[in-house]
Amino acid sequence: MENDNIQTYSIAFSADKDFSVPLGIAIYSLLLHAKPGRHFDIHVLDGGVTEQGKAMIEDLKADYPCFDVTYWDLSNQFNDLPSNFRFTVATYYRLRLANLLPHVSKIFYTDADVLICDDLEELFQIDLGECYAGATQELSAAREGHEGLNAYREAFDVPDDGTPYYCAGQLLLDLDRIRQDGIEDRMMGKVYSVPPEVLGAPDQDIINSVMHGRIKTIPYKYGSIAFFEDRILRGNYLEDIGACCAYTEAELKEAAQHPAVIHYATAKPNILVGPRNRQEAMFFDLWKVSPWRHCVPYEPLKIREVANRTRPCVGKMLMLFPRMAIRCPRLLKMYGKLLSAGTRLVRTKS
Repeated sequence: MENDNIQTYSIAFSADKDFSVPLGIAIYSLLLHAKPGRHFDIHVLDGGVTEQGKAMIEDLKADYPCFDVTYWDLSNQFNDLPSNFRFTVATYYRLRLANLLPHVSKIFYTDADVLICDDLEELFQIDLGECYAGATQELSAAREGHEGLNAYREAFDVPDDGTPYYCAGQLLLDLDRIRQDGIEDRMMGKVYSVPPEVLGAPDQDIINSVMHGRIKTIPYKYGSIAFFEDRILRGNYLEDIGACCAYTEAELKEAAQHPAVIHYATAKPNILVGPRNRQEAMFFDLWKVSPWRHCVPYEPLKIREVANRTRPCVGKMLMLFPRMAIRCPRLLKMYGKLLSAGTRLVRTKS
């Protein structure tokens, strides 16, 4: 759907059952901040999104008819690869985009734990040149001599040539060039040949190593990580982020204050705690006016920890109260304090 008045952008998300609500909120934020004249061709790399979640996304068309959404069932793929509660098999889905979508030339891939805060026209206008992808630098690996980065280079035989290590949570992908050069086959070959124990961040390591030297650094505002907000705005830039950062202090601060895409990597918005910084407050503000305002967006970390240390059924039981008290922030915070005490007790016994 493209003419003088309508511009179509292709967007891909990856989500499973646990990310059904974040997916809906992410799509809602995309539509809410889009300028008139946009149409979004949305592709969901589906690892088990709930039917209720899909129906609620479809209901958005009553107010925002400017999108189509296709769900690609990948739940039976990659189950033989290493995964854990932090990196599920859904993390590998993005590696399949080029051959999964042969009709798409350029696409913006993003994890589902995001808030899109601006129109994406400028992002899609970025010229990737000879690069396969555009991405933001992984700030946690910007420190000189970073242990994890050194281990990655050694495991994948990647030279220390000053090339940044990039975050795979947001990727502007030239699918035509990726198909032309057989990059997907190379990524799949590597993911099945590299010993699992050397994979720090599985998809990210694979993408960085195979596309080394052919990833363009894009503005940090397209992958501003909420976890780093305080460090960027109030910390010591060179000490806290790292001297190998691809961005200036001014660029990082501008992105933190005016993000286009906020990525809630590392720490998710926690309903038992409330917003811990401005970028988390932006999530809670939008969540409260979204169709998902009566749904728990993310399983609180304390509940997940107790469940991991005991039994999964314990986590399900602990989630009953947050679901019932979702409209009462004070009760949720009181419950969070009780859980903190319970978590300390579980740690002591284990």
